[in-house]
Amino acid sequence: EHPERSPLADLDLDALAASAQLDNLKCDIFFIQALRNATLDDGTGLKGKKLERLCNPPRQSLCIDDPSTILALRMFMALEHSSQDTYVQIREAVIDCYPDSDVPPFHRVKTILADLSGVESLVDHMCINLCTAFVGPYADYDICPECGQHRFNQIKFMKSNSRIKNPWAVFHTIPIGPQLQALWRNPESAEKMHYHERHTQEIFNELEQNNGLVDAYDDILTGSAYLNAVQDGHIKTEDMLLIISIDGAQLYESKSSDCWIYI
Repeated sequence: EHPERSPLADLDLDALAASAQLDNLKCDIFFIQALRNATLDDGTGLKGKKLERLCNPPRQSLCIDDPSTILALRMFMALEHSSQDTYVQIREAVIDCYPDSDVPPFHRVKTILADLSGVESLVDHMCINLCTAFVGPYADYDICPECGQHRFNQIKFMKSNSRIKNPWAVFHTIPIGPQLQALWRNPESAEKMHYHERHTQEIFNELEQNNGLVDAYDDILTGSAYLNAVQDGHIKTEDMLLIISIDGAQLYESKSSDCWIYI
């Protein structure tokens, strides 16, 4: 057993859940259990055609041969930090100059990009005061358990005789699976995906030649936690490795916004 092994790895969550007395602790354990027991077909996350594509991703290189689509995608990517209206105005200018061009509108470009890449966001409801995400044990709640705010716009709810449930706030999650799969469809990025495979072998060769030492600890792959996991078979050659980073962000200089980003 390596010293880097987490002492929580063998924690009996069922026994802990049975003995928990505090509501917050019970809820935390519920989320941990849900993460441990999550499956692709458990009814949350990707569904339908999106889930089918995740399980059976396209394997051919991405090819776009329509000039208008290529132009629209290049405009969309170039205007990454600009407003939607900027794209609309540039598109109108292009069509005024080239009436026969068929540059798709903004919403259509987003659909095209999602169809080509398979990368789309999952939308869930959240409290308008950012207290709670209405998922897991809170999925069926209509009122925030922390602050008491309604989940849905009550004006629209009442006027529609309880038919329209329009959430006050939502949050987006972009699943990592489709993003990783998209990287394999481009020769350049696919080549980069082999980095850890190549570099790991180089490190083991260096360790063997230098009596268990490396010249420089300049990469996470030189760490003992990673190397031990490789030797133990927990990390295999074909595995893709992720590092998580989380922070808050103010998206607009002159507009109020709250956003938590984890990569």
